[in-house]
Amino acid sequence: NTLKGHELMLETEKQTAVVLAAGVTPTDISMEFDGAYLVVGSDNKVYRYASGAFTAVDTPPQPPTDMIIFEQVGVEYAVVAYSNGTTSGMMYSTDGITFVDVSDNGTFLAIFDNKLIVYDDTPGNNNIRSTASITSPSFTNVVVNTQGTARSMTIFRDQEGQPSIW
Repeated sequence: NTLKGHELMLETEKQTAVVLAAGVTPTDISMEFDGAYLVVGSDNKVYRYASGAFTAVDTPPQPPTDMIIFEQVGVEYAVVAYSNGTTSGMMYSTDGITFVDVSDNGTFLAIFDNKLIVYDDTPGNNNIRSTASITSPSFTNVVVNTQGTARSMTIFRDQEGQPSIW
């Protein structure tokens, strides 16, 4: 993997002890979105960095575990997954400021063939599924993970061109 601009910025911030708010430092969950940076703080809030300042924009009910940009019918959505290991969920935003909760579980996120791939790593679920819509999810391709718990997810095509999820 190569460092992207936002990853480089956040690594620099971590090295220089950037503070998002009093006593709050950046975690490794971050991305550039809609002309700003979204960063999860050590207090589990989602912060937005724009115009030279960090602002807390949302506090998910569980600690954020992943975030990704998903494009749906020409509109980009910042999607944040969150989980405490027992309960998980997702939320999305079109502006990086106001988030809408999704009534489906999700711990880790990926994009493949214009679909949002969602992995729910909570007990009794362990489902990997896909949807073409974050605003009205209808999940298909449900696969149950039997390999244990996960710490992240990536998708690629193997040598035969078939999708592989790791």
